[in-house]
Amino acid sequence: MRKNKYYLLLSIAIGFLLIPSGFIAFSYSPNGEMENPNSTIDLKTAYNSEYPIVLCPGWLGQGISMIKVWNILDEAGFNMINFNGAYSPTADKTVSTKAITYSPTYNGWSFNDRDTDGIPESSGYTQIKGDKYKDTYNNNELVVKGDGIWWIAEQIRDYVFDKVTFTAPGSAVLSPSETGDGTWHTPKINLITHSMGGLLSRTLLKRNLLSGNKFEHIINIQAPHWGVPVADWGAGMPGIIQDIELGIINSFGPWAASAWDMQTDSQFMKWLSDYDFIHEVTDVAIQPDSWSTIAGHPWPDIFFSNFPGNDMNKPEDFQNTGTTGPALTTDLTGFDALVPQDGSWLIGSNTYICEDNHGTALMGESTLNILLDILGSGYHFEGDNIPLVGNAFVNIMGFSTTENMDGWPDYGGEPYYKIWIDADGDAYTNDYISISDNLDSGIGDLDAGEAYRETGDICQSDMFSLDDYETPFINIKIEVWDDDSLNADDLWATFEVKGITLSSDIDQDDFEFVAEDADGNKIWFEVNGFTNDVAKSNVAHLQVHLDHIKYNDNYESGGAEMFIKTWAGDGNHPKYYDRDDLGTVDGVDDGETVYWDVEMFKGYIKKDAPLKIRCEAWEDDSWSSDDDYPAFNWWSEDWDGYIDGSQWGWFPWDANDCEYQIWFTLQNPEYAFSLS
Repeated sequence: MRKNKYYLLLSIAIGFLLIPSGFIAFSYSPNGEMENPNSTIDLKTAYNSEYPIVLCPGWLGQGISMIKVWNILDEAGFNMINFNGAYSPTADKTVSTKAITYSPTYNGWSFNDRDTDGIPESSGYTQIKGDKYKDTYNNNELVVKGDGIWWIAEQIRDYVFDKVTFTAPGSAVLSPSETGDGTWHTPKINLITHSMGGLLSRTLLKRNLLSGNKFEHIINIQAPHWGVPVADWGAGMPGIIQDIELGIINSFGPWAASAWDMQTDSQFMKWLSDYDFIHEVTDVAIQPDSWSTIAGHPWPDIFFSNFPGNDMNKPEDFQNTGTTGPALTTDLTGFDALVPQDGSWLIGSNTYICEDNHGTALMGESTLNILLDILGSGYHFEGDNIPLVGNAFVNIMGFSTTENMDGWPDYGGEPYYKIWIDADGDAYTNDYISISDNLDSGIGDLDAGEAYRETGDICQSDMFSLDDYETPFINIKIEVWDDDSLNADDLWATFEVKGITLSSDIDQDDFEFVAEDADGNKIWFEVNGFTNDVAKSNVAHLQVHLDHIKYNDNYESGGAEMFIKTWAGDGNHPKYYDRDDLGTVDGVDDGETVYWDVEMFKGYIKKDAPLKIRCEAWEDDSWSSDDDYPAFNWWSEDWDGYIDGSQWGWFPWDANDCEYQIWFTLQNPEYAFSLS
């Protein structure tokens, strides 16, 4: 039972590292109210930084975990470095997220400096089992195969230099669009890290991979500056230390090396503090202009009172060390569920306490406001953990096939699409729901090797809601079917794209995804819409309603079959409905009014986007091509004055052959948060 208990505790702790944005936050105070963050030492006056900002995540290197921070700081007006496309030769990998994403290889080891020259040994180890080795030249020191923190820091350096050209002190900050070479030109950068990213920032400076004078400010959020106590649990537990080291830790492959480095008494932690275990900013020769650490929120003692490693018993240990760094005035006994509060403190830094635990700091109001305050934005962020809101739709941009779809030598097929969405976006379950069935491609026959590309918003799925989903990802599945007029339709190709980032990919105009199956078939599509990362101050809620159409001129005697086509929403990407969505009405005579009473659009629209409302009346002609009536069309780039919740419209819009009665309402959404 004891062994199982510690397996469970270690698994919980690792879970905080694996899913940093998905853990539910709560805090406790004696009166049952939320505690306020406070500064504990020597706060410097905030200033508004012009230097661009680099975001670096913690263990497992998931840059996507910092997307909320990236978007909020961007909305607040800071210069944010977008690392999409940044390349590291040491990892032979390219970043695909706005924040840095890194991953270890098996080229290195956990830190082991047997000759104390400050450089870990890269050979002379004997394998015990799996990724675990011992150094027979150094008292059988245990090491783990994989890039430890010492090695991963080289990746961070590579990514920064791929996106930043450092210029002389006092030089102007120039964006990539101004320089034309794809990099920022700047004398300095700001670096914001989470968890193990804080140890990477110190390694960058200590190894002089990036000199301290290249940083205006380093901000470490919940960094384990004194190690992670849960990584030490095996040390005092005879009989299970091998199970923990060989089982749970090594199941993470090369990531195990950096986990090994984060033990409180590891060779790496000793090297990082010059072997004296006093971790302070003076461990690096050249200091950044300012260094801040943010400690996590205390969890209730009733839950963690007997939790191993929940308090490192600081600062009592610090106050008699004789170091030059200032001492804290109170004992930090809180625990953020992975790193003790006092374990996040770096002597000599400006120390803050946020209200967020280790899993929610990158989404929480408290941490975001501390960042805004340190950087001197003048903004204030309000709201709880940020849910996703709004609407979006999938737009098929093209398809290509490697074979004739019908299987005949000389005849192509007519593809149509079925589209599903998994709105909680996890990688392990496929909870797909259909958002469009039998979506006509409009392509016609498509032969082998032929590609069809559509540049407009013609082949769109139904709109789906993002409300109530708290994950920043969605998964999209698209099936391509061959419309076979002789036999049953054939499923031709299936494409699945997982981990689409709502807060970045959807918000980018004309951001196109490409997927390819094992047979070489390809699909091009985009996801249009937005999430509340856009900031609801820049969003209005739009509802467009078609009440009725009066047909003054019937193009077909004896009563006609009428249908409509509508477009509405963001003028750059309006939502389109065709007859399959809204149906037809038979037997319409001259002068007759059809009360369609349909919703043309309901959703959000950015205030800086043009507003488009278009409705086309059509008559289904059984003898020749269908007849279209004069269209209603309204386009506006200056529609702020209509945002008052009233019904605006045309009663009617007279197009001679027909009359349209359409109304719309615009109003500001209920704010889940705002930047003010």
